[in-house]
Amino acid sequence: MAISIPLCFANRHEPVRNDVKWDGLNYTGTCKNCGKTIRRQKHKVWKLDDSEAADK
Repeated sequence: MAISIPLCFANRHEPVRNDVKWDGLNYTGTCKNCGKTIRRQKHKVWKLDDSEAADK
C-alpha cells in the first residue's frame, strides 16, 4: 500500500486529470489536493499558476 502525501506546501501539485485543459500555451487545471489553479511546467511537473497571482 502506497501512502500519498500532498506536496502542495512545496509547490508540487497533482491535477484533477479530467479537469485539465489546453489554453493554447500550456496545460492548466485544478490541484486535486488544495483546489488551486495549476499549470504544467513540463511532463509531470505541475506548479501554481502564477498568471492567476499576477491578476490580483
